[in-house]
Order: sequence, then C-alpha cells, then structure tokens
Amino acid sequence: MKSDEIKFANSWSPDGRFLIFHSLSPKTGFDLWLLPDPLGSPAGHHPIPWLQTEFNERNAAFSPDMRWVAYLSNESGGDQVYVRPFIPPNSRSAAATPFAGKWQVSKDGASLPTPPRWRSDGKELLFESPPGKTIMAAEVKLTPEFHTETPQPLSRLPSGTVGWDVTSDHKRFLAAVPEAISGESATPPDSIKVVLNWTAGLKQ
Repeated sequence: MKSDEIKFANSWSPDGRFLIFHSLSPKTGFDLWLLPDPLGSPAGHHPIPWLQTEFNERNAAFSPDMRWVAYLSNESGGDQVYVRPFIPPNSRSAAATPFAGKWQVSKDGASLPTPPRWRSDGKELLFESPPGKTIMAAEVKLTPEFHTETPQPLSRLPSGTVGWDVTSDHKRFLAAVPEAISGESATPPDSIKVVLNWTAGLKQ
C-alpha cells in the first residue's frame, strides 16, 4: 500500500515478522504502524495501524522477547517514553497476554530522534532525557506485573550529538557528533567513506 504520508522505520521485530514505523497523518499526527512480513513480496505488503490517537506516537522499539513495544508520545503535553504490550495482529485478544494497558517510563521527558533501547535480556530500557542530553536507564521488572524503576542517569552525551546507539549489553555507546573544523562551527563532510570487509583486519 502506497501513500504520500511521510514514514520513518523504527524497529524490526527480533523474529523478522514485523517492522514497526511511524507515519505522519494530516488528521492524527504521527501514528505507529506495523508492516507484516517486511521481506515478502511488495505486492503483498499491507500496513496495519498499531497505535493511532490524537497525539503523536513515534520512535518505537520492540523488546527482545517481542512482548513489549517502547515508544514516545506527547499525550502528557511533552514527549515521554511509554511501554505497551505487543500482541501480533493474528492473535490480538485480551487472553493473548497476562498484561494489559500502558506504562509511562520517563519522568522528565524524552528526546528525539533515537528510539528507546532495550538491553538484550529485556531488563533495562535506555532513552535520552532533554536536560543536558543525558542517557537515562530504567530497570524493567515483570513481577507482579510489568513496571519500571525510577530512571537513573547513566551517561552524558557529547555536545552536539545528533543521534546515538548502544551495544546489546548496554556497555558501549556510539554517538553521532558533527566534526568541528579549526574551532569554527560544525561543517558537514564533503564525502562519506564506507569501509567494506572491515572485520578481516581484526585479530581473532
């Protein structure tokens, strides 16, 4: 299904069955959609609306076990991180999961453009907080039901960071920062270098 709406890919489910993305609607703002079977035939692609409200929902991320989706919403007046259960479209029923509802994770807001990041064991969620561009860490617990502990500051991002990522164990970070030239304002590079087969140079 094609449309003129602006779309941004967010997260690929760990089993490869779904791609979640946000799309800009002139009526409802940013909404979250699912694309089943992303690697299948384009002719068979039929996106499914996953979360559509009068607020902006975007920057979603599947949990490693696919039971949850973390995303940003401005329903409280400013962007915050929320988590909802993920039930595949073909089993969307209350009996499909022992959990229901949504949970607000962040307390003091959340920043774009990097989506929340789950640790590989699903027990920690990272997100960027606006004050000082700080990465916050929230411990995730599933008993007696889904909840998160109060987010704690984990690391400050370098000045000028425009995006970041983290390894699956949440121990190493990569930040995209414009390069300043001769103390002047940041200037975009004239070219981008791509290194192929870089692992061949690593010592085993």
